[in-house]
Amino acid sequence: MRGRRTRRLREAALVAFLVHALPPGAAVAEETGVQEMSEKTGGDDLDTEHIFGFAEGSSIGDKGEREIEAITIGSFGKVGSYNAIETETSLRATVTDRLRLSVGTLSDAYAIQDVQGLDNRHAFAFSGVIGEARCNLVDNRSNPFGLSLSFNPSYRQFDQPSGAKVGNTTLPVTVLFDREVVRSKLYVAFNVVYAPTLQPRSFGPQANDVSLIAAATYAVSPKLFLGAEVRHETLIQGGLVEHALFLGPSLYYDVAPHFSAKVAWAIQASDFGARSLDLDGFERHQVELQLVYGF
Repeated sequence: MRGRRTRRLREAALVAFLVHALPPGAAVAEETGVQEMSEKTGGDDLDTEHIFGFAEGSSIGDKGEREIEAITIGSFGKVGSYNAIETETSLRATVTDRLRLSVGTLSDAYAIQDVQGLDNRHAFAFSGVIGEARCNLVDNRSNPFGLSLSFNPSYRQFDQPSGAKVGNTTLPVTVLFDREVVRSKLYVAFNVVYAPTLQPRSFGPQANDVSLIAAATYAVSPKLFLGAEVRHETLIQGGLVEHALFLGPSLYYDVAPHFSAKVAWAIQASDFGARSLDLDGFERHQVELQLVYGF
C-alpha cells in the first residue's frame, strides 16, 4: 500500500514539474502543428469534387461557400476536320449542408469542314443557359464514402455536336460516388449519368445519353493530384444506338488559396462491343480545362 502511494506521489510531482517547466502555449502549439499537418495532407476536409478528370467527386462544400467555375471542353477529330469548343461559366452557392445550387451560361465555337452528316460551319455564339441542384446524400468526411445526386438542366439554342440552330433542352441526372482508398493519398470516383435531350421533331427524335465513368487520382503532394479514368458513352436516338470508350489522364493543382485548375484528356479507344472506333458519332479526342475560384 505504501509503495503505491509513493508511486502516485512521484507521478504527481513529475506532472507538476512538466507543467511548470514547459513554455506557456507549448501544448497549444503542438495541437496547432498537428492540425496544420492534417490540413496540408488533405485529411477529412479535402473537397473531392474537382480532383478527378471528367468525373466529379461528391463534395459540395460547406454551407455559405460560393465559387465561380469555368469549364471548357474541346472536342477534336472526326473523319474530315472537326473542332468544337464548349464553355460553361457558372456561379455556385452551397445553401445548406446538403444542398448546392448553381446557374450559368453556355457558349460554343465550331470549325467544321467536310465531316459526313454535318454542315460546314465556322462560328462562335452564346449558346444557352444551364443550372444545377446538387444534393449530398452521404458526406465523405464522416462516412467511408461520399454520395451525391445532381440534376443539371440546360437549354441550348444550338445543337452541341453539330452547331445547328435547333433549340433543345437536356435534363441530365447524375449519381456521384467517391471513396478515399489510401489515407490522404489515393481516391476513387464513379459517376453514372443519364441525360435525355428533348428537341423539335423536325430535328429528330429524343436523344438519350448514358455515361459511366470510373476514375482514380493520387496526391503527389498536398496541392497536386495525378489521375486516370475510363468512360463509356452510349447514345440512343430513335432506333440508332452508338457506343464509345474513352481513356485518359488528369491533373489537378491548387494554384493559390481558393483558386484551382484541372486539365483532363480523353482519347477514344476501341469499344468493348464494336471493337472499333466510332468517329461518326463521337470525337477522337476530348480535352477539359476547369478553373475554380472560391470565395
